[in-house]
Amino acid sequence: MKRIVIADPHPIVRKGLKELLIENIPRVKIVRQLSTAEAIFPQLLSKKPDLIILEIALPGMDGLGILKDISERLPDLKIIIYSSYPAKIYKQKCYKLGADAFIPKTAGLRELTNTVHKVLQNTGSKSGQPEEKTIKKTSEVKLSTREIEVLQLLFEGYRNKDIAIRLDLNEKTVSTYKSRLLNKLNMDNTAELIKHYNALKIIK
Repeated sequence: MKRIVIADPHPIVRKGLKELLIENIPRVKIVRQLSTAEAIFPQLLSKKPDLIILEIALPGMDGLGILKDISERLPDLKIIIYSSYPAKIYKQKCYKLGADAFIPKTAGLRELTNTVHKVLQNTGSKSGQPEEKTIKKTSEVKLSTREIEVLQLLFEGYRNKDIAIRLDLNEKTVSTYKSRLLNKLNMDNTAELIKHYNALKIIK
């Protein structure tokens, strides 16, 4: 029997995941459902699960830091990130911090259950999963030096006109760079770029 902990702030997500996994994956038991980051380590230590399904968008906490701590303190525990955060920004970072898989919440039910089943069946160490990680690395988003400079100034609160002056560019060119950033990172607006700036720094 494989033991699973679900950590997500939303009760509907926790309930849905529990029912989905029990119905579609043989011999699994949801041993705990958690809504806060503070409860994660005590429960992992007491319940000793085989897998944690973790949302890194936890209110008031650094979800990436929690992922890193879990991976370092419990290296044999399988970790699946099931997150509302954009995959293009966070997926590769999560792999580097020790996640076994990253599933966006926009994924279909088949992808979710197949990934959980695959991770549970893999009995090797995290370093023993090169196929999955290689695929993710080849899809990593790359930004040009100029795009990075524009992103940095956007984060610091500069407007297009101010960025153009600081970088000695035409204002229209700055708008083009901003459009490229939004397109490459699958963002809808500048506010999203700013919100996820810290995670974006990993792909510079």
